[in-house]
Amino acid sequence: MRKFRYVSMNNEGEIVKGQWECNNIKELIEYLHEKKESLLFIDKDKLNFKKITFKQGIKNNELALFCKYFGIMLESGVPLLEITNINSLQFKKGKLYENNMYIAQALRRGEALHEAITNCPYKFPEFFINMVKVGEDSGNLGEVYNNLSTYYYKK
Repeated sequence: MRKFRYVSMNNEGEIVKGQWECNNIKELIEYLHEKKESLLFIDKDKLNFKKITFKQGIKNNELALFCKYFGIMLESGVPLLEITNINSLQFKKGKLYENNMYIAQALRRGEALHEAITNCPYKFPEFFINMVKVGEDSGNLGEVYNNLSTYYYKK
């Protein structure tokens, strides 16, 4: 068994930090589901919660909107590359536009979404990048984006 540290959001929208000993991420997600919490961030034995920062070149309200668009479209079954094309119409200039165009190019080259986001010209928060990776790994990317949207709206 491994110890996982996590950040989750409960039904009231409150951020919950904790740790849970289990065999894999799936068991952790099931545990949080029973507690009616949504996983936001996870790390095995390494996470120092004091290192989580939210300073970035992208404003929280813009990031919340970006996440909301991604989340809605992912949960509707729209392919990632198509989402970046649609987002380029929503964000016609600025940091999110440039990041969105970079993500589209990286996806065309075959990079994973979290890798593309990591290398964007305007840096996304580390928390955001890690959550996207968790979403990719767990197959719940749409849900993760919607949770991130809620999180950044409240910041």
